[in-house]
Amino acid sequence: MPKIFASHRNWHSSIIDTIKIEDPTSKNDHHTAPKLLYSYDNVTHGFSAVLSKYELESLEKSAGFLSAYKDRTVEAHTTHTSEFLKDTDGHGTHVASTAARSFAKGVSYFGYAPGTARGITPRARIAVYKFSFEEGTFTSDLIAAMDQAVADGVDILTISYGWSNIPLYKNSIAITSFGAMMEGVLVSASAGNSGPEMGTLTLGNGLKITAFSLFPVRTTIKELPVLYNESISPCDSSDLLSLIPNAGRSIMICYSGAVEVEEQMAAISESRFGRAIYISDDPDVLTSNYFPNRGVVISTKEGKQVIHYATKSVKPKASISFKETHIDVKPAICELQSQILWHQEC
Repeated sequence: MPKIFASHRNWHSSIIDTIKIEDPTSKNDHHTAPKLLYSYDNVTHGFSAVLSKYELESLEKSAGFLSAYKDRTVEAHTTHTSEFLKDTDGHGTHVASTAARSFAKGVSYFGYAPGTARGITPRARIAVYKFSFEEGTFTSDLIAAMDQAVADGVDILTISYGWSNIPLYKNSIAITSFGAMMEGVLVSASAGNSGPEMGTLTLGNGLKITAFSLFPVRTTIKELPVLYNESISPCDSSDLLSLIPNAGRSIMICYSGAVEVEEQMAAISESRFGRAIYISDDPDVLTSNYFPNRGVVISTKEGKQVIHYATKSVKPKASISFKETHIDVKPAICELQSQILWHQEC
């Protein structure tokens, strides 16, 4: 910052004042003059402003200019946001409980993972900086919140917002998080959501497979016949499935790259089956809350073993147990999180 200015905001305001605002090709008499929105001087050195394309081109010729990016909306990484009185967007409000919530006993997700819930640091002091409003959630507001938080001397910043498929050099959270780190502040930023729960599939030959299921009842399917038929196993027709003898006392193997698992679940529910083994590598299955029947989802690799057993055995049978929670599998990188810094696989 030049020494003649008392603050970064004074400097940035002077830059805005020197921008040429008359566009020789424009016929709009109601053009808004350039306006400074925020001035940043903690997590990054720069500002956000309202500019036309022509004014941006003029700004790029200024001394000290490095780069400029169009303001963009920020995505809240959540599966559900609670609604609070007088809070237009309560995402950050409920995230605060994740950070410092007191102990709460008897918590579970439809019976899965029962126990005591608490925040990462129970009863820690929370400083809240709101940047998500009814009008939207924008990068410029987020950077302003981070900048002020660092100026106030916070120790940790937690940000459960982000984007999908954005280059690192354009990722404002990555850039400003580095700036916060240089000021001694730890930043925990979201890279996506995960949350699959477990069930166990045991074949008649003794092979056990850990599978995914959100069927909300603690029950066990014990040694029922397993059926696989290339014509019917796409599980895209409840009418065809209902024609199979003893369907109500069997487990159907559903496998088709052209039919989504939720469609297969619907067909199974409408038929007389109600029990199924779904084979899919689609990561979206792990984010779905739709699980209307007794069944599990396994990978294609595991599915080949199950199909081989079902087609080569004389009387193939399987057992399935539900509402199991496997521990010691986290911390781990989930399908929707970045494999390396800010590089997302989907």
